[in-house]
Amino acid sequence: MEPSNGHVEHICAGTDCPSWCPYCDGGLFYCTVCQGAEGTLTKECPGVSISNDDQELIMHGLDYWDGKWQSRPTGKTFRNDEGSLVDEVARAFAIFVATIRLNEKEAST
Repeated sequence: MEPSNGHVEHICAGTDCPSWCPYCDGGLFYCTVCQGAEGTLTKECPGVSISNDDQELIMHGLDYWDGKWQSRPTGKTFRNDEGSLVDEVARAFAIFVATIRLNEKEAST
């Protein structure tokens, strides 16, 4: 994958690779700026390291583009076998709260 939208690709030195390297051999894209990889890459790099909690939210609809954190419309429901509408509302609310928190944090820097 080519670096795009501000993401900076990790280039493996190749000398410290195990017998199989996810970067050299597997084509894994990892951003050295935000630490996003594959499913946790945002549309644009936010320019700061993304926490593990926020990476989880990115996988469920949180995204960054046009210079701010936003909720990505997915058109999907995220019900699992035990899931309920309450779970979906809680997830959507968590993304909403994270969007506000991250945008306020960015504005204060």
